[in-house]
Amino acid sequence: MEIPAKCLPSSAAATVPEYRASSPKLGPRLIPANTQDGDVVLTWTSSSESSATLSYESNVDLYGFQLNVAGVALTDAYDGVLDVSFSEVTQNVIAFSMLGESLPAGEGVLVTFEFVPEVDGATIALSGLLVVGDGGAALGLTDPGALDIDPCAN
Repeated sequence: MEIPAKCLPSSAAATVPEYRASSPKLGPRLIPANTQDGDVVLTWTSSSESSATLSYESNVDLYGFQLNVAGVALTDAYDGVLDVSFSEVTQNVIAFSMLGESLPAGEGVLVTFEFVPEVDGATIALSGLLVVGDGGAALGLTDPGALDIDPCAN
C-alpha cells in the first residue's frame, strides 16, 4: 500500500490505537532473560516520519515473531527472510517462514514498519511481543520501549 502524500491530521489519530504506559520514557524493559532456549534484544535502529526499523541481537537463530503495534496507522511491515503479515484493523503483526528459514543468530533487522505520517508526530509502541527460536521455543526478550516519531514535514 502506498503512503499518502498528506499527513494524517492530529484529529484522525483517535482512530489509531493509543499506547498507554505508566511512564512515557521507560526505556527497554527486561522480559525474561538468560532463558535456556536463547535470548533476543530488540532495539529501534532507524526512523522517519513514515517508517521505523526494529533490529535484533540474539544468541540463537530466530524463526518467527508476533507483536502488536500501537500509536501509528500501519501501511506495511516487512522483513527480508521471514514472511510478514499484518492487520490494518488490529495492528497485529506475525512473521515466519513456511520453508523453515530463519534470521541468523547475531545482529540484524527484525522488521521494518511503514505507517501514515502525522502532523504532530507520534509514538510507536509494541505489545504482546513473542520471538521464537528453533522448534517454536519462546526466547527471553528485551523490549525496545516506545519510539517517538518525527512530525510530518508537510
